[in-house]
Amino acid sequence: MNESIVEAIKDMLDKKGMDRNALTEIVESAFITVLKKQYEQEDAFSVTFNTERGDIEIFRMREVVPDDEVENSELQIGVTSAQEIENDIEIGDDFVEMIDYRKFGRRTIMNLKNALLQKTREVEKATLFEEYYSKIGEIIYADVYQVNPRTRDVTLNLEKISFRMPAEERIPFEIYRRRGHIRVLIKDVQMKTSGEPEIIVSRADNRFIQRMFELEVPEIADGIIHIRGISRVPGWRCKIMVESSDSRVHAVGSCVGMKGIRIQAIVRELRTEKIDIVEYNSDKVRLVRDALVPTKPVNTELNSDGTLQVIFTDADYDKILRNIEDEDARGVDPGDLPENESEYAKDINIRLVERLAGIDIVPTSESRFIAAKLQDRELPLLEVDELTDEQVTRLSEAGYNTAEEVLDDLLEDIVRKSGLAAEAVTDIKHLLGGYFQDTKIQDVPELPDDIRDAFMSNGYEFVDDVMDADQRLLLEKTGLNEEQIAQAVGILTSYSEDEPVEEAEPETEMVEPRIELPVEEETEESPPVDQDEETSVAEPAVVSEEEELPPVTEDREDNASPVDEPDTIPQEDDETERDQTTGS
Repeated sequence: MNESIVEAIKDMLDKKGMDRNALTEIVESAFITVLKKQYEQEDAFSVTFNTERGDIEIFRMREVVPDDEVENSELQIGVTSAQEIENDIEIGDDFVEMIDYRKFGRRTIMNLKNALLQKTREVEKATLFEEYYSKIGEIIYADVYQVNPRTRDVTLNLEKISFRMPAEERIPFEIYRRRGHIRVLIKDVQMKTSGEPEIIVSRADNRFIQRMFELEVPEIADGIIHIRGISRVPGWRCKIMVESSDSRVHAVGSCVGMKGIRIQAIVRELRTEKIDIVEYNSDKVRLVRDALVPTKPVNTELNSDGTLQVIFTDADYDKILRNIEDEDARGVDPGDLPENESEYAKDINIRLVERLAGIDIVPTSESRFIAAKLQDRELPLLEVDELTDEQVTRLSEAGYNTAEEVLDDLLEDIVRKSGLAAEAVTDIKHLLGGYFQDTKIQDVPELPDDIRDAFMSNGYEFVDDVMDADQRLLLEKTGLNEEQIAQAVGILTSYSEDEPVEEAEPETEMVEPRIELPVEEETEESPPVDQDEETSVAEPAVVSEEEELPPVTEDREDNASPVDEPDTIPQEDDETERDQTTGS
């Protein structure tokens, strides 16, 4: 019985991978638990388990008292009974006797077995918890065991140990198949209320990227290259900021590797996720410009409130807007957004750079930036390249330093103060008004006085106010007739980039007399060839109609005809198509 119990204990516990000390502790505590239940005493017993010899020794200690003073036979023994076993024992000594566990009954043996199993599980859980708690942040290989279709949690196994990867720790768009072999990061170890340890693993944690680089880039593992920051939206894009402590080692180049072999190994592991490696720079403005790849900003400005305004080309800004629509459609979690996120369009790329550099980015397009700047009328005359040095000097001496000051003053006053000719001042006002795209009505010399006064007295201060207005409303508010409105629109067109608002056919008819008159005048003085050129300038409505025609010629690039012969285009194209069809 002795050998069978010992062998059973050793075989059971060896499979759990426990050391001898843990084995001894389990066996001794299990026997103590059983003895306590049987004798209703615990302090009177001592259990010794020798793993080398396989011996289990149980000792019970009782106090030697006079025969008539025995009150508890489990803790005391009469002196007569004790001397029958040990002759020299006396009252007051401790009487130690060995208990033969082989005399235990069947019920006691079952209790002992259950106690051993319980103690084994407790030690096993504690050992498992301590082992993997010390491995938090490490990468392991594990096999996919099950994917919960409801919660989308993934259960993985490794050497009969179970791991759980919650849905939020998965990389979006990844498909996990049963028995698939994947890398995961040990993120956390938690103890459940039942006492079972739960090991949480992740592929979406930033530390997963860091450990992958440490595995693939020896310079990072050796401490030559340091990872200064990681910003990531799992499944989409990751930006990692690195710095080299050795000037001879290029941080970005070392991470990429020869022919990209190092970075390719990481990209293959992440599948769909893009990785941008950025070199650390203490200058946040320079860091942002470098980190915004693949988008390249036109300019950056540090605002007084600590935010960084980044100006993109209109095409790049439109691409950012399309990226945001795509992200929203695919349900991408934007994460923690800055307070000004609702005011400015920020795709994943911009949000990652914000987190990486630790600065709020205010993105805008080049046209919007220029419009905002000009709206404030803070354009210094020195920044207007079209002005000559003499003009800038005379205006400055007259007290005009910004475009606002020139545009707000009257033509006669500027001529008087600066000594410039009236024609030159008119051209300067026209030029500066073009910058702001809101030339004042008073600065349009070609406009008749009665029309100018009608506009200004009814709140139309700038050219674009008239060009953007409903022409019916202009008729009602100003009291001008259709011919005067048409004349004014024709004059103001050259001062504005906006096309006049055309709401109805009658208004189009009003514009036609204005368009045809200049054409007839130019036809008398100019040769026929120049007449077409002048017509294209003087008749914006005709040009806009012809601009709708190119799709017809684009489909037949080999048979394109001159634009000045629109009537022959369909005929030649039809003949060409018939010829091509016949030839084929």
